[in-house]
Amino acid sequence: MMLTEIEELKTGCRFRNGLLDCLEKPKLSESGLEIDNFLFDKWRNLNDLWFYETKRLYGTNPIDHIANLFLSNKYRKSSTLKVADADFRQNLITKITNIVNKNKPITLVMPSFPFKSGNFAKCQRRLPDLAEVASLCRLWEITQQAEYIYKPGMQIIILSDGVMLSDVFNIRPYFCKIYLQTVEHWIRLMGMESRIKIFDLNSLLQKHFPDFNVEVDKEILLLKNNLKPEDVSRLYYSLRLNYDNTLWLQEFATMCLNNFSPEVAVKLLERRDSEVGHKIFEYKSLWNTVEHLGVIESLFPDHIRATPHTFKHDNKLTLHLVNENTIILPWMGVGVVKYSGSLGHGVITVKYEHEVNHEKSIPIFIQGEETPFGYILN
Repeated sequence: MMLTEIEELKTGCRFRNGLLDCLEKPKLSESGLEIDNFLFDKWRNLNDLWFYETKRLYGTNPIDHIANLFLSNKYRKSSTLKVADADFRQNLITKITNIVNKNKPITLVMPSFPFKSGNFAKCQRRLPDLAEVASLCRLWEITQQAEYIYKPGMQIIILSDGVMLSDVFNIRPYFCKIYLQTVEHWIRLMGMESRIKIFDLNSLLQKHFPDFNVEVDKEILLLKNNLKPEDVSRLYYSLRLNYDNTLWLQEFATMCLNNFSPEVAVKLLERRDSEVGHKIFEYKSLWNTVEHLGVIESLFPDHIRATPHTFKHDNKLTLHLVNENTIILPWMGVGVVKYSGSLGHGVITVKYEHEVNHEKSIPIFIQGEETPFGYILN
């Protein structure tokens, strides 16, 4: 692609233009826009410049600043629980105060970044893409906001749960591992490793909790014998996201909404036991076991638990992982460069790939890769 053609992709948005400048040696092909590489460090520097232009105080002291930062609409997702209520805020302030009094970095621990969705309508790629780049920059921005007033700063611990959940979602562990390794590599390329770290949760479990799988099997039996309506809603959500929306799924949802019966629900789930039944019980049982054994508390004392999900989480901070205008999680779609917007409000968003393919967009291919690294809306 000639330089004049690159210029034609640029708009009045300096952030979009800056991102296009991070595409090394772009050239047009029949497939789309081919680049030698993405300049991760250059994109991180642009994000830093934007932060210094927009940084602000959320409180007059470190404790109020960090609490208000976490509870601001800019960074916190809405959920079924009103997390800004007095009880949640007070619990959060208590945790922050305890850490600040020890003069230690604020530590957020967030299970996330498992693997790219196995649903090819959502994304074809197995490796992370521009969506994960945007998410890492967002997390980096949160740590910068904290360090603006609290010098010990903040670290964010990502617990990649992909290998742990791989059997449940029929994802080969290899893809989970290469996904994690690539995210970790990008963290280093952008110079974020001092504040953002990623670990394989399954490796930590095998090392520190050798009887974990035995406890999961016990939890599966317990769950089947004590199934509740609220459990079914979570099970159905998992099914809907990761399996075909068949008549079987519709029957399951209708039955549970209209006439809940634990016995019938379990029977209906196990109708497809080889495909789904046991695995869906295993999904909830895995996380129940993580909670019951106090895994995260044991491995990361004095932490604040974060999550990207918007279910009811009484003690977890729900975060926007890309920006407040993006709903789809980075690993559930593809990164898309919009026409305009700031870094904080969404020059990059996440969409399902089948939707992007129906828009006027240009795929970006890194040399040697067969699936798009992202898309540019043209």
